[in-house]
Amino acid sequence: MSNIIHWSKHDENVIKRFELVFPFYMFEQWLELLEGNRYAIKPYRA
Repeated sequence: MSNIIHWSKHDENVIKRFELVFPFYMFEQWLELLEGNRYAIKPYRA
């Protein structure tokens, strides 16, 4: 039972972190579309 609680807590933290990061990721994608193909080819960065 304690394992279930532990994992649900862990998942909540992951989801919160994802919700914080996701808007910034989407903004970067939108910015690249806005600026055109100048920066289309570049190494992936986290």
